[in-house]
Amino acid sequence: LGNRALARLYGTTPEGLVGKDDGAFNPNAEQVEFFLNNVRDIMRRDKTQVVMEESTDAATGETLFYQSIKIPLTSPQGKKQILVIANDVSELKRTQQKLEESERRLRYVLDATGEGIGDWNIATGVVTHNRRWCQIAGLDDAYLQHPLEDFSALLHPDDKAQVIAKLQACLAGGGRYQSEHRMCLNNGQSVWVEDRGDVVERDAQGQPLRMVGSFVDISARKAAQLEAERSSQLLRESVNSIAQGFTIYDEQDRLFLCNE
Repeated sequence: LGNRALARLYGTTPEGLVGKDDGAFNPNAEQVEFFLNNVRDIMRRDKTQVVMEESTDAATGETLFYQSIKIPLTSPQGKKQILVIANDVSELKRTQQKLEESERRLRYVLDATGEGIGDWNIATGVVTHNRRWCQIAGLDDAYLQHPLEDFSALLHPDDKAQVIAKLQACLAGGGRYQSEHRMCLNNGQSVWVEDRGDVVERDAQGQPLRMVGSFVDISARKAAQLEAERSSQLLRESVNSIAQGFTIYDEQDRLFLCNE
């Protein structure tokens, strides 16, 4: 016995289903074998199961996805039978596949850029991170989810006040959060990070509910910047130590540096 929905899938009529098996209509031998083994297993166990399965449309060749409730029965003659109620969840499955693909692309991008990601549930005060965030901060996977206070404790004492002030300004609607600051590692050293984020959810009264952001390790850039500043300072000091008048001009013959 089969209804019109099954008959349409198999390109036949309800009457044309009688006496046949799935292999008479479905060209996908692997799917047919799964159906057979699955129903035999359920009848043997004599226990209802919910099964996710695929079926090939006989007319289009399209793969459809079903959530099937399979209920073992016994006929008046004592024969084992099975009732299958299949719900088409193809659209839901394709949406899920698109979401998984989108998440996979995001992971590829994050791996390529080396960015750490943070998702702050402001109501609960809990922050969730990816592994790269923990790696940059010198932490293990135990910190993939933690209270906001743990993040605050990692901030360098000299930078903490300005970071908190920028976060508060963002929460109050003052624009996106962006900060270059140091975070303290467990080994006593520190790492420079460029930290960015914004509020992505607010309630009806405009109060912030959720904030997401990312940061990258900019220690090498900061080291180069500090070295350039030291070199520039050394150059200025050296020029000022010369007794004679000393000048440096740029390519456009404009005065670039001179001593006192």
